[in-house]
Amino acid sequence: MKQTAKKIITGESIALLELIVHSLDGAFYGPTRAYLEKYGVKWKDVRDKQGALQEVRLTFPSGTMSKQTGEDEKYERYQIALPNNGLVYWNIHKVLRYNQIIVPYAYIMFGENS
Repeated sequence: MKQTAKKIITGESIALLELIVHSLDGAFYGPTRAYLEKYGVKWKDVRDKQGALQEVRLTFPSGTMSKQTGEDEKYERYQIALPNNGLVYWNIHKVLRYNQIIVPYAYIMFGENS
């Protein structure tokens, strides 16, 4: 299986270096990308010959940390803390092993978290 995340384990929190994302909400593609790039995340689309998005490769800035927040029958759930108080949620599907990211709607709409 292809490695989809590079992590450095340090106690309860994990330094997150890279992540391959397989699932994004299409309606929020642009705002999610803008939000992550604002916090220093490098974003690279991987598309097929017809131009359809296959995955997104994210490279996180130094200081990005992730922490598992829970799990259920389908997903492992994590919170990603970006430098300067950025926040992203990351879910890993237990069977398919694909990664999904979600930026809280309020962060996208208002541009800042408080």
